Amino acid sequence: MDVVYSGFVVVNSYFDRDINADKPINVLYGRTTAEMQQQSTFIDWDFVNIWRINQNESYPYLAWE
Repeated sequence: MDVVYSGFVVVNSYFDRDINADKPINVLYGRTTAEMQQQSTFIDWDFVNIWRINQNESYPYLAWE
């Protein structure tokens, strides 16, 4: 999802709609918890140099963590 905020553009940003289900717009733009734990959800994210993920167990986290 791309979002323009105060002149900045946020691209390829994701949030867990299962946790944030209280707002109707979240159903349209959010991802389920299961999707948030799949590398394939995160389009154009660098899982070689920047990000890591434990498939089906965690959200993405920074490689240096």
